[in-house]
Amino acid sequence: MQEAKFLRRFIERESKYASYKFALLRGIIEIIQEYDHLKLETEEEVSFPLGLLIEKWIFYYYPLIENNIPQIYGKKALTFRKELEYFIEKYKNNGGFLQFYNDYRHSKVNFKEIKKLFTKIKTAIYTGPMKHLGYTTNKTKYSIFRYENPNLKVKSKDLNIKEYLINNYGYIKFDKNLYILLKEFGSFINGTESIIFKWAKFSKNIDNSLNQEEIISLLLKSKEEIERDVYDAKKVYDKYIKNLRCVWTNKKLTKKNYEVDHALPYSITYINDLWNLLPAHSQINRKKSDMVPTPSLIESRKNQIKYYWNLLLKEYKDRFKKEVEIGLTGRINIPTSEKSLFNNAIDKLKQRAEFLIDRGYEPWKP
Repeated sequence: MQEAKFLRRFIERESKYASYKFALLRGIIEIIQEYDHLKLETEEEVSFPLGLLIEKWIFYYYPLIENNIPQIYGKKALTFRKELEYFIEKYKNNGGFLQFYNDYRHSKVNFKEIKKLFTKIKTAIYTGPMKHLGYTTNKTKYSIFRYENPNLKVKSKDLNIKEYLINNYGYIKFDKNLYILLKEFGSFINGTESIIFKWAKFSKNIDNSLNQEEIISLLLKSKEEIERDVYDAKKVYDKYIKNLRCVWTNKKLTKKNYEVDHALPYSITYINDLWNLLPAHSQINRKKSDMVPTPSLIESRKNQIKYYWNLLLKEYKDRFKKEVEIGLTGRINIPTSEKSLFNNAIDKLKQRAEFLIDRGYEPWKP
């Protein structure tokens, strides 16, 4: 499904210099969950009032800016920071965020002042994430989310800020298939229904004295702390350094210019098995980074891969075979020749690479 690929590509791969794209997607998901009754729809598209997204952004960014949590790379500031800081400063000694929230909800904030903030955030959304989201894949601006202004200006007799926002800032439009996906799975993507979140909540329900945020941190800790243990493979490659060539380019390797590459990127798979650790030229390894070698590249370099697997097999016979069987081929304790083991492993490696590329990870070949 194209929309699922887009989401995965966005979350894991698309470039982000500010948190705007996260705020856009989070806001859209929440608006679908909360304001589905306000959507306009055709056979192919749905639209929601952009003002609802503006409001979401105010409450996402207020605590982040108040606590100086970085939201953009470099020295630039969020384009609406000054206008939002005005309210943060105004409420600093007057009840803080909760009082601001209460005044906003009851339309007690100064209208002219809040309108300046609305305008700045609308511009930030329109010229930022709406414009650029999806560009990495589609090479077209506004390819995922589009803006429509029906020129509807409504003034309510008794000013209600939410009503004003809904009626005066146009609509954000997007494909209906994406809407269906976000409606069904949005809460999982946002994390509120994720396994980790539910697990932490379950633990807290058992012992209410526990801190849910700390439990989430502990649940995520184990994966983050796994080191890229390439030591054993490197010992073997150092031993045969005179015969080493880059697994992907065939460039001659020396101790000064080679690194142990995770064929299937560690950042994606967390696989430190010997079969996944292959010597590559340091410059090539960095260019490849966490991209996935294409099946055709693996096929064209299979003899070199098998050569390195054979070196590893000589040094760590039982371990290598077991890691291939469990981690790659799934053919556990089935007697087989080394030739058959390697051929089967190459096929499975290509299938694994194809699967990752199909999920939206970037394919790579030199």
